[in-house]
Amino acid sequence: MFEHYLKRYGAQLNNIDQQQGTVAAKLSALVEVFVNVRDSNKLCLCGMYTSDISSLAEEVTLPLNSFVEMNERWIARVVEQGVKDGDFIDAFDSKVYARLFFTSMEGSMLLSQFQTSAYIQSVRHGLLSHIVKTKQ
Repeated sequence: MFEHYLKRYGAQLNNIDQQQGTVAAKLSALVEVFVNVRDSNKLCLCGMYTSDISSLAEEVTLPLNSFVEMNERWIARVVEQGVKDGDFIDAFDSKVYARLFFTSMEGSMLLSQFQTSAYIQSVRHGLLSHIVKTKQ
């Protein structure tokens, strides 16, 4: 089951790469994936399984790690491209920022269960406001 989820999710990331023109739009499109899951009154499989991580078999935890690594690699690559293109400031290690971004999306999706999806959007705004270069 999780292998199918990983393939489908990887395809979503590829679609975002192909359909979004700017790096900020790519990160915003990723946020929309989390918003859509939340607005469907669902949780991402990673978040659901993580709450029971101590009772899960290794064959479940390995795909969870793959999901996290896939997201962090993709976000880091987008951030690196944004720095290269001059759209993002070069003040953060891309891998550290990717981890911050991803964990913030996972956490805000969980917390938005008793808020609204606007909670996730406010987290997105805060994260992007610290990395996007302002036009002079």
